[in-house]
Parts: sequence; C-alpha cells; structure tokens
Amino acid sequence: MLFPQAFFARLPLRARHVAGPLLAALLSCAAVDGHAQANGGTADAIEYFHAGLGHYFITAFADEAAFVDGGAAGDWRRTGLSFKVYPASASGLYAVCRFYSARLAQKSTHFYTPFAEECAALRTNLDWQFEGHAFLVPMPDSAGACPSGSIPVHRLYNNNQGGAPNHRYTTSSSVRNQMLSAGWIAEGYGATGVTFCAPEEHAVIDWDTRFSLQGVPASTTGPAAAYASSTRLLAGWQAPVGLSVSEYRLTLTDGISGAQTVLRTTATEVMLTDLKSDTPYTASLLACTSGGAQCYSATQSTASGSTAAEIWQLQGSGNSVAGLSRIVSDGNARISATRFGPQAGDGMANHLQLYYGPMMTAGGRPSLSVAVTAMETSAADLSSYLQFTSLAGSTGLISPSTASALVKQVATGQGVPLSAALGGAVRLFFEADGADGKTRILSLDSHDGHRGRDFNRGGATTCSTAADYGSGGGCAPTVVIGVEGDATRPSAGIRNARQHKVAWATLDDWRWDGAAGSFMVFTTDNVPGCSSHNINHGYAVWDGNNWNVQYRAEDGCPKLFTSAQAAFPMHLGGVRYKLYYGDPSVTTGRIAGSRMPYLGPKKLIYADGAATGESGRVDFEDWEAQSAARGITFLWPNGEVLNDTAEGYVDDHHFLTPTGSLDLQVMYLAITAGTEPPIGAAAVLVNP
Repeated sequence: MLFPQAFFARLPLRARHVAGPLLAALLSCAAVDGHAQANGGTADAIEYFHAGLGHYFITAFADEAAFVDGGAAGDWRRTGLSFKVYPASASGLYAVCRFYSARLAQKSTHFYTPFAEECAALRTNLDWQFEGHAFLVPMPDSAGACPSGSIPVHRLYNNNQGGAPNHRYTTSSSVRNQMLSAGWIAEGYGATGVTFCAPEEHAVIDWDTRFSLQGVPASTTGPAAAYASSTRLLAGWQAPVGLSVSEYRLTLTDGISGAQTVLRTTATEVMLTDLKSDTPYTASLLACTSGGAQCYSATQSTASGSTAAEIWQLQGSGNSVAGLSRIVSDGNARISATRFGPQAGDGMANHLQLYYGPMMTAGGRPSLSVAVTAMETSAADLSSYLQFTSLAGSTGLISPSTASALVKQVATGQGVPLSAALGGAVRLFFEADGADGKTRILSLDSHDGHRGRDFNRGGATTCSTAADYGSGGGCAPTVVIGVEGDATRPSAGIRNARQHKVAWATLDDWRWDGAAGSFMVFTTDNVPGCSSHNINHGYAVWDGNNWNVQYRAEDGCPKLFTSAQAAFPMHLGGVRYKLYYGDPSVTTGRIAGSRMPYLGPKKLIYADGAATGESGRVDFEDWEAQSAARGITFLWPNGEVLNDTAEGYVDDHHFLTPTGSLDLQVMYLAITAGTEPPIGAAAVLVNP
C-alpha cells in the first residue's frame, strides 16, 4: 500500500513530545540535502537504536553518522545493520523524503518515504518538518518485486506503541518477522510489505570472464542461415578459476526501454530468446556460490550486442510486383487474415481465412469478401497459408446502392473468432462511410459459427441493401467507435475512425474471449490542437463491454500514434506486442501524380503491458516512443532489397502466425508499383 494507514490515521500528532537530544543541534542548522555525500556509487544507510526510547533511526550521511557515533545526539547505538542506497540521482531512481517530528514529547522520530503522496501529505502537516531528500532508491512493482540487482527494503510501523510513532527499515526477513511478532505492522507493496529497494553489492574477484554477447544465424539450414536472427543473441563466458559456482546470474538490459531480465543458469553459454529486433542490449554477469547466497563479479563482467532488424521476403519470383504470387486471384486491397485453431468446427479447423476487398468490376460496388485456404496449415507447405480461394459474391458485405444511416460504403474489415462463451461466431469489425459522410468502426457477428462468411441473420448470405444495414435489418451493425457528435459511442476529437485492428493474446488462444484489456488501434484524420499530421492512430481499450478511446488527462486530446498509417499490433506472448505502421510523413520515393496511397517506410515499436498501469493489459503508455521506432527490410523474391518507392506502396498489411508459433510469421499485404491497382500478396519473415 502507498500510505501507512494506521500511522496516518493518528495525524496530526500535536505536541506529544519534543525531540530530546536526537540530532536537534545538527538538524536545526542544516537541511539533510546539504550533508556531505559519498562520491558516486552507493552509500550505507546505517541503522541506530535508542533503548530508552525504543526507536530506530537510519542515516546515509557520513557526517551525521559521525555526529551520532560521537554521542552528541544521545544514547543512540548502531544495531550492526545497514543497507545500500544511492546518494546521487540516476535514471530509474526515486528520491526518499525524510521527515522529523519536533512536536512530540520526550520521544523524537524520523520518517522516510519514497512515495510522492506520502511526502506531499506530511509536508502540509505542521507536526512534521521536511528535512529534504535522504537518498535515492529503485522501486518495486505493485507485487513487491524489486528490479534486477536490488533487494527489498521492508518498512514496519510500531502501531504507536509507547505513545509515539516510529518506523524500522530493514532488508532482513528475520528482522521483519521479529518486529511483526512484537506487534509492528508491515507497510508497502506485496505480501511482505516492500517500501523500496536497495542495490545489491558484490565482491569483485580476479576473473577473466571473456564475456560476449553475439548475434546468431536465424537458422542453421536453408536461406535463413544467411541472416542474423532478429530475436536471439548468444551470451558466453569463461568460468572463474578456483570458485565452486552453483549458478550464474545474467542481467540483460534493453537499451531502448531500460527493462531488465534476470536469467539463472549453470552453463557458461545461454541463448537469449524472445528479444526485440534491431535493439541494443547490455548484459552483466555474476558468479554465485552456496545456492546464490554469495555472488561475485569481475572487473570486466559486462557485454553488449544488438539484434538484427527484421527482414521480410515477398513471395513469388523476380524483383517486381508483376512477379509476385497473388494470395487470392481477385485480391485488391483491404487485406486481413484470420487463423482458426484445431477446436474450430464447420470445417475450419487449422484453416486461414481472408477478409479482403476484391478487384472492382464495371458497375460493381465496394465489398468486403471472404477467401479461404483449401487445406490445413502446415509450416512445411507454403501453399497451405499463401493460397486462398475467393468466395466473393456469396459471402461478406457489399456496399448498398442506397445508403443506410451507418453504411454507405464498406471498407476495411477484420474477422475476430469468438470463444464459445461469446457465441462461437466470428465478429467482423469493419469500417463504413455513413450517409453523413463520416466513417465509423462497426461490427457484425456471423450466423454460421466459425465459418465466418454469413453475417446476415435473414435468408441471404450477404449483406447488400440499405434495408439489410438499417435498424431492424438482418445486418444492422453495432457501433464500436463512433465519431464526435454521435449519439452512440461518440469519440471526442475524432472526426473519422478507419482502418482498425483489434489485438488480443492470439498466441494463447486463437479465439477472443472478450476479457477486459484487449486493445484496438484505428486511423484518425488530423486532430486540431493535438497533432499536426494528417494521418494518425487512436487507441481504444476494451473494458468488458465497450471499446473506450484513451485520452490525455492534461489536454483532453486522444492519445495518438502520430504520422502512422495501417498500424497492426502483433502478439508476442504474455502482455508483449509489437506494432507495425507506415510513416506517410516520409515521402521519399513517392511517384508524382500517383493516385495510389503512399505509406512511406514501415516502422516497428514494442510494448510490454507490465511496464505501467495495470500489468495485465497494454495501455498506450506501455508502448515505446515512436522516436525509438526501428525500420524493417523488404526483399524481392530474388533477394534484392526493395527501394523507397516499392516499400512506400506496401499497404493494408496484416501480420499472422499461421501455425500459432512465432517461428513462422507471415505478412499479408496489398502492393502496387504506384501506377496500377494493388494486388494481394504475401511476405515471410526470414530471420525470426
């Protein structure tokens, strides 16, 4: 918990006692921030105890410790316990506020807190004097887990025993248990009450580690062997001589987000997997004995390395759009792919299905049709996930000849298979121009289970008329993301909502169970006062009932990925995702006079839902800044790299794991040379 509730319930304390001799002379003339500090590295927070008062006190200032040790502060004695702290500011550290009560009769006390809420509350209370910042510390997560390289510090409150409050701060679990038995109360995060963390210190030994962090081939066989993996690094080192090592601890630090991961191993070589592409990493190494009770480092116990950028190879032959394999004969644009797992009925088990825009014929109307693979997906058979049979004309949605209120023209869609609890259907999220000229994101559930082809609850197998889409019709849609001014699901500041993608934990289950925390990205136009770019992406999170667009508290603007088009989030396991998007602000390579959409270079960022807020969901703040975006490389089938023009005209990309494994990642996309209508094609990640 953030606030020690039992302690704060007794405030204000009024004039219960005056701080006898405890540091009064020293602290009356100098703020804590003005004390002499250790030069760099860490300092010792030394614990003292006053038997007459029954109180504990800590200090990390050498001059203050000398003052107390000399007896000038009274009968305070060292307990022999201490913990490490940081005396100077650095990234990832939090300042600990120090307070002193000068109004308590006979018994003085100090209080330390890293929590801004507690610090602010006491600074307004006249019974407590703010003495400055005592030291800096790393902080635990909400479960009480400390960052790698640090240990928990427990805070215990005496529950006002003896008539005055006092707290004890300790890294010792046995001391914690002793105080609890004496009636003290644990305060802080997690089951054991962790208030902040203390850096670990390790003895340095003469150890020639020969520590390295190196890239590895994406595969040992086939074409991928020529490329370095985008997600793996190999860490290796030499064992220390004369030390009986029970385990090695390797701490890997992400050079972009700063996130750390600790691995324990008995080997002297370990393959690091599930890393981010094109990302610098730093690793530190410890050798531990006695089951990890004592760990040692070397003077050279760090190593650095970077993963490779992702490389996607288009399928077909040659080095032009003309040589690419079409994934569906009439595929044009608005490509979206859906995977059905082994539990799917209706003949869909282990099949893939496209929701796409077919080529327009004379007099035709824009539609969102279905295409399906002919066989179950197999990583060994390209055709099982790269060849689809069109069912256009008898499936999906067709734009009505006369507009209904919500549907004038159908555009991009995404089929999301639902769990049995949600009906075991396919929910088709789609964008549509309404009669008012505004674009919204709507949805319909299929009426043929996981076949996901018939969204008309009437007799027809397609939705195609104004009556179908109108209120009470067989295809009356649900508004998912409305626009500013709407009566249903309005979104302030959003004038049009388009080209959306829903994200859920697809590696855990191919079906969406509707659990809160799923999220959606969607294209917005220029948002005056919030973004100067014409194309951006909004962000919405599912709360179990509705998709809620996220807004900034400081100015009410929607949270936006700016200058982003055709964004697509892909699940990486747990609450980790990556997001691909085009950057249309980069126009290098655009063909003058072309009417085809130009998306610019394709970029990639990552998110970890455990980074901020609720650890079980991915909020906007969990994403890396766009300034950290990496580029990706596209290859033609013959191995040549696409130039800026060719890459810029890649659009409507949908990323999928056809077998449910990250070992096989496929991008379904629309592509044009810039002068003719696009076709539906595919690319495969050659260096996962």
